[in-house]
Amino acid sequence: MAINQSQSLMRKLADRYSKHEAFVFASFGSSVTAGHDNFINQSWPFQLEQLLAPVFKATGFDFKLQQRAVGGYGEMPYTAGCMAGRVEEGIDAVDWEWGMFYDSKCETHHFLQEVDRMPGRPVIFGFEDTSLSFADTEEGQKLRQRRCRVRLREEVATE
Repeated sequence: MAINQSQSLMRKLADRYSKHEAFVFASFGSSVTAGHDNFINQSWPFQLEQLLAPVFKATGFDFKLQQRAVGGYGEMPYTAGCMAGRVEEGIDAVDWEWGMFYDSKCETHHFLQEVDRMPGRPVIFGFEDTSLSFADTEEGQKLRQRRCRVRLREEVATE
């Protein structure tokens, strides 16, 4: 029977807890993950560490972050290839946040295969898309109305 990612995550957490060892999370990705245009300690991986480390410590083990994001278009070869040389051993979970540049499926599959071959088979967290949906906001509704008016004008002009 195949083990799904949530079961694998629970097993890894339980194992680290029982051994009083740190749960290790490695983050890869674009400038969003790297913290460009901001202070690096305010990027989401470091914020995640600041939120989780005290909780983990209070329960008897630790949370450790390995930040490996570099950002920029075409970052995949620089943040993924040769995973053994890019992260320390003992990674429990890995994230993928590269949707901003619409990396090719080939690059995504390469990354997933490399992670799958890593010792301990880390749990993979994947962020497919970094775009925001404004559909339900007031601004989103105004934008849809403007687009609709433009389309109507275009249709009238072509008649």
